[in-house]
Amino acid sequence: MIKHILFDADQTLYPASSRVEAEMVRRINIFVAEYLGISIEEAILFRTNREKKYASTLEWLQEAKGLNNAEPFFSAIHPVDFENYFPKNPALVHLLSKIAVPCSIFTNSWKKHAENILKYLEISHFFTNIFDIVFNNYFGKPHITAFTNVLKSLDLKPQEVLLIDDIKQSTDTFYSLGGNVILVDESDKYDEVKYEKIHYIEEIEPVLEKLIR
Repeated sequence: MIKHILFDADQTLYPASSRVEAEMVRRINIFVAEYLGISIEEAILFRTNREKKYASTLEWLQEAKGLNNAEPFFSAIHPVDFENYFPKNPALVHLLSKIAVPCSIFTNSWKKHAENILKYLEISHFFTNIFDIVFNNYFGKPHITAFTNVLKSLDLKPQEVLLIDDIKQSTDTFYSLGGNVILVDESDKYDEVKYEKIHYIEEIEPVLEKLIR
C-alpha cells in the first residue's frame, strides 16, 4: 500500500520543454567559468570531461575544486522568473487536491528553488516536506543514500512510497530498492521501462488510481 508520494521538482512539476534546464546549464557554465577564472568555452569543456565518479557539477566543484560554500552556486544557477518559461497550471492544482496520501518534494536542487517553484505554481500547501540536496549532504539521486535518508525520515519502506521523477537513473534506483515509480518522459527518451511512464505530470491520475488502492 502506498502511504507517501515523492515528487521531483524540476522537469516533473513542469514540462521539460520549458527550457528551464537549458537556462540552468547556461548559468552553471557562467558560475564555473567565474569560479575557476577561465572562459565559458573552457568551463563547458571542464564540465563535460569531469571524472565520471562525480554525479553533478556541484559534487565535482566541492570534491575536486575546493568549493566550500554551495549557497553562492545555488543562488547563481536557479532562475526565479518562471513566468518566462512555463505558465501556471490549474490542472495540476486540481489533480493534487484529489490525492489522499501525504506528498513531499524530493529534489537534487536547492530547497529555496523548490519553494519558489511551488509558490509560483500555487501548490506549496500540498507538500509536507522538501527533501533537497542539502538534506542529503550533497549526495542526491541516484545515490542510494539519498533514497535511504528520505525513507528513514519518513519512517517508511520503499514498497510504501511512490517516486515520480523525470530522471531514469533515479527511477531505476528506487525501483531496484522495491519502490513504486512513475517516470515522466515528455520526449520519449526511454522506449522501454519496467514500470509506469507518462509524458506530463497531468497524466498521473489514472496511474495513481491503479497504484493507490
